[in-house]
Amino acid sequence: MLRQDSTQDDKDIRQPLLTNHQTSNQNDSETGINNTSQEIEATEKKENKLWIPLTIIATVLFTVCNSAFSKVSSMGAVGQLYLGPGPFLCGIVFFSYQMVQEKRKNGRCSVDMNLKGPHGSGVKWWNVVGQLGYSFNYITIQFMVLTTFALCFQAGLNAGIVTTIWSITPLFSAFFDKIIFGQKLATRHLIGVICLVISAAAISLSGVLSSKEDPAKESVVNPTASTLLPVLFALATPIFFTSNGLLMKYLTGPKRGFDSFKLSFAAYCFVGFILSIFLLHLAISSPETFNIEMLWIGLFGSIVNTIGIVLYGKAVSIGPFGPVSALSCIQSIMFSFAQAFVLQSIPMPLELIGSFIGIMGALVLTIPEQMRAILEKIAPCFVQRSKWSDPKPQGKNNAIN
Repeated sequence: MLRQDSTQDDKDIRQPLLTNHQTSNQNDSETGINNTSQEIEATEKKENKLWIPLTIIATVLFTVCNSAFSKVSSMGAVGQLYLGPGPFLCGIVFFSYQMVQEKRKNGRCSVDMNLKGPHGSGVKWWNVVGQLGYSFNYITIQFMVLTTFALCFQAGLNAGIVTTIWSITPLFSAFFDKIIFGQKLATRHLIGVICLVISAAAISLSGVLSSKEDPAKESVVNPTASTLLPVLFALATPIFFTSNGLLMKYLTGPKRGFDSFKLSFAAYCFVGFILSIFLLHLAISSPETFNIEMLWIGLFGSIVNTIGIVLYGKAVSIGPFGPVSALSCIQSIMFSFAQAFVLQSIPMPLELIGSFIGIMGALVLTIPEQMRAILEKIAPCFVQRSKWSDPKPQGKNNAIN
C-alpha cells in the first residue's frame, strides 16, 4: 500500500514538471516562429524598398540613351535593326555569368529558365507562352517608339507632343495595377504620380510652345506624312508600356515564379539575336546603305537602354507599378536640362515650373517622412499619418514601401 502511494506521489510530481517543460518548449517554438516571421517580413520590406533606387538608376540610363535613339530613329523602321546587337551582347554576358555561377555551385553549366517542371518533369507551356509574350511586347515597344519619332520627323511634327501623350502612362499603370493585382496606394504615392505626370506634360508642352514662338527651332523638313499617323502611334504606345510592366509583375509573381533578370535578359537577347541576323543580312546584301556610325550609336544606346529596362523591370516586380512608372518620368526633366546645357539655352518658364513640380513629386516618393513633416507645416489638415503611410500589405504583390 505504501509502495502504491509513493508511486502515485511520484506521478503527481512528474506531471506538473512535464507540463511545465512542454509549455516551455511550446513557448520557445512560438518565439522562434515569431522571430523567423519578423526576419522574413524585414527582409521583404528591405527588398521592396529597392524599387526607388532601381527606378532612379534606370531613369538616368534612359536619359543617356535618348540622344542615341533619336539619331537612330531618323533612319525609320530600318533603324530598329541597329538596336539588335546591344541587347544580344548583354544577354550573352549575363547568361555566361549565370552558367559560370551554376558550374561552381552544382557542377553543371546550365541556367534554370523556369520553363520546365521540378527535376525536368515536363514543359511549363504557360511559362513558355509568357516568355514569348514578353519578348513580343518588347520588340513591339521598340517598333512603336522608333516609328513614332520617325513619323514625327517626316510629318514635321514636334516630338514634344509625343512625350506629352506618353506621360499618361503612370496613370494607366496605377489604374491597372489596382484592378488586376489589388495594389493599394498611399496618399504620398498618389501625390507623387500626379506631380510627375504634370511635370512631364509641362516640360513637353513647353517644347511645343517654344518651337511655335521661335521659328528658328522648327525642323527644316518638308512634311511627307500626315500628322495623324504619329499621333495615333503615340496614343497606342502607352498601352504597350503598361502591358510590359503588368506582364513583368504577373510573370514574376508566385503563380509563374520567373526571376525578373532572367526573364528580361532572355527576352532582350532573343529579340536582339533576330534583329542582328537581319542587320547582318543588310550589311552583306546592301553594303552601300549600311551605316557603320549608326551601328556604334545604336550599340551604345541599346546596351544602356537594356540595362535600364532590366532594372526598371526589377523595380516593377517588387514595387507599386504606378509610382515606379511615374518616377521614371524624371527622365523628361533630366533630358530637358541636358539639352539646355548642350544647346546653351535658358530653360523656358514652363520648363522650370514643370521641373519644380516633378522634383517635389520625386521627393515625396523617395523621402516620404521628411516631405510629410514639411507638408504638415504647410497644410496640417491635409496630411494625416494614417493616409500618408503605406497600407498594410496583404501579400507579396501588394507590399508597398
